[in-house]
Amino acid sequence: RKTFQIINLADIERIGKRENLDPATMVELGLIRKAGQPVKVLGDGKLSFAVSVSANAFSAKAREVIEAAGGKVEVL
Repeated sequence: RKTFQIINLADIERIGKRENLDPATMVELGLIRKAGQPVKVLGDGKLSFAVSVSANAFSAKAREVIEAAGGKVEVL
């Protein structure tokens, strides 16, 4: 069983609009602690802008909300 660092859509919304969000950027913004540990995006919250998110896993709701906002998901 893998241990993921978790971020929610509400966390992405809180940091504001940006074009791309990958694990290295997530560390810089304080969303996660380590860039080398797997990241999973969960669907708690709303997203009001398009963003391309790179992570190791996405919940079905997170993927749906990101794509509905015009963004993209990239599974690492």
